[in-house]
Amino acid sequence: MILELIRFKRIADLGTITRASETLWLTQPALTQSMHRLEQELDFKLFKPSGKRIFLTERGKIVYEISRRIIEWWEKAKNLKDPTNFPPSYSIGVFDNAALQLSEYFQKKIKNTKLEIDIDRSENLLRKLQYGLLDICICVLPKDVSLFTNVWLIKTYKEKLIPVSGNIWKEPISKIPFILYNHDSQTQQYVNEAFSKSEIKPNVVAESINPLFMKELAIKNFGVALLPENMVDKDIQEKRLFVQKLPISFERICGIFLNKEHITKDVEKIVREIITYLPNLPK
Repeated sequence: MILELIRFKRIADLGTITRASETLWLTQPALTQSMHRLEQELDFKLFKPSGKRIFLTERGKIVYEISRRIIEWWEKAKNLKDPTNFPPSYSIGVFDNAALQLSEYFQKKIKNTKLEIDIDRSENLLRKLQYGLLDICICVLPKDVSLFTNVWLIKTYKEKLIPVSGNIWKEPISKIPFILYNHDSQTQQYVNEAFSKSEIKPNVVAESINPLFMKELAIKNFGVALLPENMVDKDIQEKRLFVQKLPISFERICGIFLNKEHITKDVEKIVREIITYLPNLPK
């Protein structure tokens, strides 16, 4: 099975059976049969074709992460002659703003402990945590946490979202062009709720999953972006961005999660250290 996981990962990395078969020195029919065996064992499809390339299905993406770890662990198992070469390793998933806030922590801790940092969308991180691919997850709190049965929420904190743009817009709020998070993101659910309570339908001119791109659009005065305070405070001080005065305020709730099966003293220690680096949390 290890061999088939290695083949599966190679196909996923290269995006074609043809290229993968060339690098693995295996015929295309043999490689295709190998993947059929793997899919039969799992009882679901791993790939979906799109033109000349193939892409992972949603389940395939999870299997890819699991395969990557299994292959890595297998390589470690083959090199156990000197176990000191393998310090304790922990996987931490963080959404973009938490990654910015924890950059100092990661810089310090990576010297002593192997931390595998996964920066991704909040909804993807929670899914990975539930499947055991992460030890710790810091993400925007979903509206229905109960859906994630295998995770433990240990801390929450609030983040203000500041409306910023390259200039002050004089129009009524319904006329202001907004640059918002992608419509299916956890953050956008909080933003939509704030608009809905005020019975305002925003004029959305752009959506993105990348807050840094949203900030650049705001600096160019493309519209008003709702961004975390720490991400824009320097730009506001330097007058690259200006705070838009709106009749409603925006915030999101973030959380620190653990996988229930991965809780150890070392993981708890890492969480305590993380808390000291995150703002708005009781120390």
